[in-house]
Amino acid sequence: MGKEISLFKTKAIEECLKNQSFSIKQKLNQIAILMRKQYQVKIDFCQIFGNRWSHFAGLTETIIPENRIHINEQFGMIIENDVFTQAQWLELIELLVQYLKINNRILNDKF
Repeated sequence: MGKEISLFKTKAIEECLKNQSFSIKQKLNQIAILMRKQYQVKIDFCQIFGNRWSHFAGLTETIIPENRIHINEQFGMIIENDVFTQAQWLELIELLVQYLKINNRILNDKF
């Protein structure tokens, strides 16, 4: 059974996403660092171009992919050391999707 994402730790991720002083790339980098420190899960956020997933943000170290999850049509996550259940990933993805929908204009900017 996977570890549970507590509301407090999810709140930390939500606060990171709402931080207006960071770009979307900086926010995703911070989330990857948070997940690595708290859960030993490595996340690489990718932009999706058809079948190709290109690194966008996250850890700069090499990841051995165990799981690949779509966030939306443009972004996905490659995950190493996947210790979470599907429901737990959905909780995180819902926060990301909600943020990306609210800030959709950011997705069209050059990073």
